[in-house]
Amino acid sequence: LFSDEDAIITNQILDPGVSLDQARSAYQKFQQSRGFAGGDFIQTFFFHDKTFVGPGIDIDAVTHVLAQIRESVDRNRSAVIKFGGDEENLSSEYAIVRLILLGVVEDYTKDYRLHTLKPSLREDWLAIRNNPLEIAHHYASHFREYACRYQLSSRIEGEEAIRSGETVATVELAAINAIVSYVYSQIERKRRQASRQMLELARTGVNDTDALRRDLLLYLQVSEKFTAALEKLATQAAVSTWEHLTNSIDQIDDLRELHGACQRVLESYPNHPALLFLSAISRVDPTSDGIDRSVEEFGAALKYGQDLAGMDDTRRGATMALRFTGLIGGTLEAKLAMRFGTWLVDNGFGDDAIKDYARYETVRSRWLASLDGKLANCFPAIRGF
Repeated sequence: LFSDEDAIITNQILDPGVSLDQARSAYQKFQQSRGFAGGDFIQTFFFHDKTFVGPGIDIDAVTHVLAQIRESVDRNRSAVIKFGGDEENLSSEYAIVRLILLGVVEDYTKDYRLHTLKPSLREDWLAIRNNPLEIAHHYASHFREYACRYQLSSRIEGEEAIRSGETVATVELAAINAIVSYVYSQIERKRRQASRQMLELARTGVNDTDALRRDLLLYLQVSEKFTAALEKLATQAAVSTWEHLTNSIDQIDDLRELHGACQRVLESYPNHPALLFLSAISRVDPTSDGIDRSVEEFGAALKYGQDLAGMDDTRRGATMALRFTGLIGGTLEAKLAMRFGTWLVDNGFGDDAIKDYARYETVRSRWLASLDGKLANCFPAIRGF
């Protein structure tokens, strides 16, 4: 059985273009008015919300637990972390898990009766814990080992900050920031992306079980034609270098295979704009819900593309995507063109937007609204009126 009540809220929570804070805000507003109602994916977000409480809270928790461990070691005592209620329990336990990843803790035992966590500390960490150079190398190496489980790129965000720390305190702060930031920028995103993919498959299966079976197989299997190329693409800081993939498509099954491969690789690289563009344009005969998902991915690609490769490359990627959807036909091209047109206006390219997309009322309205703002700045309010 599959429950998809309040699908609009589900879409808001799992939109690839929204941050965790925005997703949580949508979920909490729904909870306040509807309690624990909603479809399957809204209800399971309860556990996501409890697992990812926020980077600031997690950083404080890891810092606090590490300080307790250091204090115990300095006093030649066994480290014992006490916790109170359920939230403090989860916070402390997740902090210890982060410290396992950084090579501080080997293992731990949990005593529910005494409300304590007892970490077993690594001998190599104990030996070098007060040496800034050695501890920096230790943390950076363990952090890189963890990050490389999930990404192919040789550049690991946060590693350099760990290695450049001059004191033990600055090294540990950088290491804690790096591991928590990575969890939220990568792991949290991957979890929501995976849920989004399963939601789309479930919605497909409601009306067409054969299509569900086909799309699920395409998602699960490695595509000989596309997977390796997409994984390579995901390691590049570029948005518009994927046209060779769409140029190689000469039949509908290839397009379906590309989409399945995109969904698979997106689970590892949920923020990469080139993958989002490709996923947005590769749905075959999309339903209205599928079109909405494509518009979400297209919008997310525009958002993340600016940060990854800059405005010009992002515009090229979007133009390529529109050109491809134009060859296929259907209503998707118009929906994506409207989204691109409003993005151009919002980013200061109103003249280009009105030149190329004036046929869309949404774009015209956004452009006129931007002109109103410019005119208001030209004629400031007069005192007394």
